[in-house]
Amino acid sequence: MLNLISIFLAIIFLTKLLWNVAVVYMLELDKNVKMVNEQDGPRSVSMALGVELTLWVFLITISMFSDGNLWINQTGNVFLYGGGAIIVSYLFTAIVGFWTMKQ
Repeated sequence: MLNLISIFLAIIFLTKLLWNVAVVYMLELDKNVKMVNEQDGPRSVSMALGVELTLWVFLITISMFSDGNLWINQTGNVFLYGGGAIIVSYLFTAIVGFWTMKQ
């Protein structure tokens, strides 16, 4: 059961990280559509860092209580790779978002 919970949380975690990467392109597409349709009005997208951090902490906690039979049985790897994935997704969003704003 713990294995299914960890897989479910990991899928949500990865989906949220993919959202972080996709949001830049969606905002750029929205900007281009708005130029074509000439619609004015504020647009925003919530990044919600708390979602990733909460899921990451849950995955770390589950890995701490695993007996070595889960696919995430090494807490250090979950900590490093999960944290790295969060950082990379937000860096990508910031860099690409800044680059698209300059154009």
